[in-house]
Amino acid sequence: METLKKHEDEHNFFVLEMKAQRVVDGKWSGRGMLNWLYGALSDYGRSVFWPSFYLGFFTFACFAFLTVSTECRSILGWTHSCAAISKGKALVLSLSSALGFLPLKKEIYPDLSGLSSAAHAIMAIETLVCVPLLFLIGLGLRNRFRMK
Repeated sequence: METLKKHEDEHNFFVLEMKAQRVVDGKWSGRGMLNWLYGALSDYGRSVFWPSFYLGFFTFACFAFLTVSTECRSILGWTHSCAAISKGKALVLSLSSALGFLPLKKEIYPDLSGLSSAAHAIMAIETLVCVPLLFLIGLGLRNRFRMK
């Protein structure tokens, strides 16, 4: 298929190989679960829509969790007041966490020490989930436009 430049057929054969490999490995083995996850999240690299959908959904969910988290301000090391994170700041923190490989949070908000532990955990989990989703979007675009 490579010499005939039939990239679509080559990729369809790859999908069939991956599905057969999942049966050989076992559905509940570590490799079988990763294979299933790859198929479920991006249709084995064929879809751009599904990773984008999951990225948007997860970013919105983290935004919603951040709006109910708290931020405490301190003066001279003493906690002065605690309040909910504003929606604007929660949106920017959620978007910058989704693009976790860029140093945006430190550029926009140099001091994040006032955020609650839950807010830091949410942003860390969001970064860990969104980086593979961004990779799957890039893979889908590459396969869509047949760049090799």
